[in-house]
Amino acid sequence: YLHGIGHGSAVGSQLADSDMAYWSCAELQARWSAGGAFILLPRCPENKVQYWNTSMLVPLRRCIDDFIAAHSANVDTTRIYIGGCSAGGEMTWNMIARYPEYFAGAFPMSATGTRSANDVKAARDVSIWLFDSWLDPIVSYTTAILPTWQLIRKYNSLPENCRLSTFDMVRNPDGSLAGENHRVFQTINYDFFTIDGKPYPDVMTVDGYDNEVTFTYPNGMISWMDAQHSEFEDANRIESGKTGFFAKVLNAIRNFFLKIGNLFQKLFGFV
Repeated sequence: YLHGIGHGSAVGSQLADSDMAYWSCAELQARWSAGGAFILLPRCPENKVQYWNTSMLVPLRRCIDDFIAAHSANVDTTRIYIGGCSAGGEMTWNMIARYPEYFAGAFPMSATGTRSANDVKAARDVSIWLFDSWLDPIVSYTTAILPTWQLIRKYNSLPENCRLSTFDMVRNPDGSLAGENHRVFQTINYDFFTIDGKPYPDVMTVDGYDNEVTFTYPNGMISWMDAQHSEFEDANRIESGKTGFFAKVLNAIRNFFLKIGNLFQKLFGFV
């Protein structure tokens, strides 16, 4: 799970600022057909003015490879999933476009950036579940999310396995308003159910054929992920790519503006 901007500012912040700790509880772990799943929360060192971008593709891939190698006896490499919110959602897209064979499923949430047809084509064999609110003040649902969804519907080879969840007002698991419609990640800590096991209000989910998808407790996000698998086996293949000089300069400039964006988000309470 990849955190958004502002949630990698200190060691441990990617856990403290997310809801993923609950996914380690016995109740949710038991929903996996294998009886459990490993959860990895990498941190992008924002305290060093480093944010998720393409320069982090190889390091993140190595991080996942190393984690798998350390637990190889208990990891099914055909069931590797990735997701994240905001900048973490954008990085999710970067990863599945670069390493599509590696991931069985992905869930970009309120993903920043824009997706090209080439990105979507590259990830055509990955089951993808998009999340966003049409009231999101940071990511435009109309100009960013919907066009991406249409590309998924057009090019993804598994439209029956793809999802789009569109929120009105984003809510917390107790049903109260989240207070910020960009923070869609707050909806997933009970497996996309509210604290009493009911489906979230004010959200519509459809598949790649535009059929409405409903959820019956306890079959939520985990059940969806558990049903997806790839044919990936070589978990020890680590890429050794290098970043060119001009790419480094562009990433440095991007990190500077992301730092400014991070300060803006903190100022207006988006983080």
